[in-house]
Formats: sequence, structure tokens, C-alpha cells
Amino acid sequence: MSYALVLNPDPWQWGYLAVQDAHNPDEFAGLMRQAGMREEYLTEHWSVYLERALYGGFLSLRPHPHPWLICIFANDRDRIVRVMAHEVVHLIERLTMREGVPLALESEEVRATLAGRVFGLFFDDFLKRFF
Repeated sequence: MSYALVLNPDPWQWGYLAVQDAHNPDEFAGLMRQAGMREEYLTEHWSVYLERALYGGFLSLRPHPHPWLICIFANDRDRIVRVMAHEVVHLIERLTMREGVPLALESEEVRATLAGRVFGLFFDDFLKRFF
């Protein structure tokens, strides 16, 4: 089951999640348009999508204010969750670095809160779709 949705971990930068059974550029473009992604954002993420055909998933993070994208290529529920958890870690590392949150012990709570928000938004939707 392929789908796409917007994830908004307010007050942090919002982004998109795409889950596809397999890498399929035509399907991806349609899913992202259905989710409301503007053509300029689709164009920005397009080359990254094409380059990652052999991966299980990826993160594409563009300069602010453009939304980020996490894409997962899997149809197994457990694999979708594992790949999402992996990509959320990359998102948090790169998003907080982009926003100037220093890598320090005192900022770990900020990262953990943001990771929990993004993963929680995904997981709420995931439960509705798969259970």
C-alpha cells in the first residue's frame, strides 16, 4: 500500500512522508501531488528520489523554508517502522544542525522531543492504516 502525507512537528519545519511498496517515480509524483506538495518542492526532491532507487528509504532536506521528505520503500509493516525510525534520526540530526541547535548534552532533550513528535505523527497514521 503506497501513500503520502504531511507531517507537521510544530514549531519545527514541516515535511512529507511517502511510503511506497517499491521505487516507482510515476507513482511517487502522483502521491506527492495528492498530498499537496507544490511542483517546486517536487522538483527539488526529484533528483534525490531518482538517485535512491536501490535504498530502503531516504531523507531529503532542502534549505529553509522548503519542506523535508522522508521516503520509504517497503510493504512489510515492521520494515516500514524500522526504516522510518532510522530516517527520523537522520532528520533530527540534520534539521537541528540546520537550525543552529548545537550538538551538546543539554540539547539532547530538544532532539528527543522532536524525534518523538515526528515519529508519533507517523505512527498515529500508521496504526490507522495497518491495524
